[in-house]
Amino acid sequence: MIYMDIETTGFDGTKFEIIEIYMLKEDASGNKIDEMHYFFKPSKPLDLKIIEITKLTDDFLKDKPKFKDHINDIVNFISNETLVGHNIVSFDLRFLNDNLSQYNFKTLNNKTIDTMVMAREVDNVGKYTKGYKLIDLATKYNIKFDNSKLHGAKYDTLITKEIYEILKDK
Repeated sequence: MIYMDIETTGFDGTKFEIIEIYMLKEDASGNKIDEMHYFFKPSKPLDLKIIEITKLTDDFLKDKPKFKDHINDIVNFISNETLVGHNIVSFDLRFLNDNLSQYNFKTLNNKTIDTMVMAREVDNVGKYTKGYKLIDLATKYNIKFDNSKLHGAKYDTLITKEIYEILKDK
């Protein structure tokens, strides 16, 4: 099982790029096997809104590798593992696949577990109900978080893992 999150330069994977990815691989007992964490240099300067959200800057990313430089590492790491993420179905995996396809890589069809979907199912509410952002669920489940670290791929992944652990027992 791999917990994962990405940070991007926008919201459409056919037009924008991944600038950070974090993945935490665990065995069936929940023991950490490995992790992968990359920052990537985008092809264009970051929009101010993205800088505000992610806290990443052009200066920080200027000497980082390009996404394409680590595609094989990412695809091999993911392999056929189940992917767990917050909004992973509608955003992260779709965005990752869009970016992979730009370099002629096949689409990943891994099984996914989406903590946003899980939370809505636990609460028996509709897909578009508000209050299911990562920060909302962390607050709801009394998970301590540092607001200044949200929207960092590693930090968000670790919060997602805590939310998943709570939800799977419900």
